Amino acid sequence: MTLMEIVTFVIALVALVLGAVVIPLIRKKYGQETLDRVVVWIDEFVKAAEQVFDHKQGAEKKEYVLSLIQKRVDEMGIKIDVTVLEALIESAVLKLHNSLKHDANYI
Repeated sequence: MTLMEIVTFVIALVALVLGAVVIPLIRKKYGQETLDRVVVWIDEFVKAAEQVFDHKQGAEKKEYVLSLIQKRVDEMGIKIDVTVLEALIESAVLKLHNSLKHDANYI
């Protein structure tokens, strides 16, 4: 198994746990509209990080996105644990990478 396959597997596992456990808890606590808003913000911040940082700067990208989303949720008065935000970020990264991979295969 290559390193990329291992990383992909781990990200997929995080996304699975996120979908099965974390998202329902957030939805219950804050409502679907708030969850949707946070997910959209994270998706946009992840896309921005991909543009700002080199592809080898994964930790820096994650920290950049985490700092942006923490600031945004704090401004909105939304209290979400850092580990939950990190899981949402990993899910957004997986979604973006799958989208880019799909687009590359399409061309």
